[in-house]
Amino acid sequence: MSFNKKIATKEFYNIELVNVAEWYAQSRQEDKEKFNVLPFRIQLALRTNMQEVNKTAQSLIEIRNELVQSLWNKYIEAGKTEEIEVNGAKQIEIKNEFAEEYQTEAAECQKKFDEVLNDRTEVTLSVFDMDAVYDTLPDDCRLNIRDIDMLSFMDKIQKDEEIKENTVAEGK
Repeated sequence: MSFNKKIATKEFYNIELVNVAEWYAQSRQEDKEKFNVLPFRIQLALRTNMQEVNKTAQSLIEIRNELVQSLWNKYIEAGKTEEIEVNGAKQIEIKNEFAEEYQTEAAECQKKFDEVLNDRTEVTLSVFDMDAVYDTLPDDCRLNIRDIDMLSFMDKIQKDEEIKENTVAEGK
């Protein structure tokens, strides 16, 4: 069965792009063959689309890591911590005299990062009628419901004309 590929620019919240990137990386790590059940053209589009998604996701992950590293440097490296034992395991804890300051700075870093995650980014993707793709999959394929849900980022965009046609056809 042949699937009509379209190139579309879709807008995503940055958190969505990070979630898709992390899901794909984890899925491939768990089972490299998982996506082989998809038609070959869809497999190729998925890999190409993931390169586009990863451009933004990687930048966001780097920003997050830089924020964490700056807190680490300011508190852990600066000796504002102490080693404690909890249930037989050693852990690092912020000293009491710095705890409030640390919480304030950590909350500020999280706020900055959340703002970036809630921004929207346009990504150009190869898109398909994913419902038609799913209909071709065998019942015993390796994809689970989460995979199907996450693959929906590649679903074609319904044009305004199609929506208007459906509305007129339904008599609304």
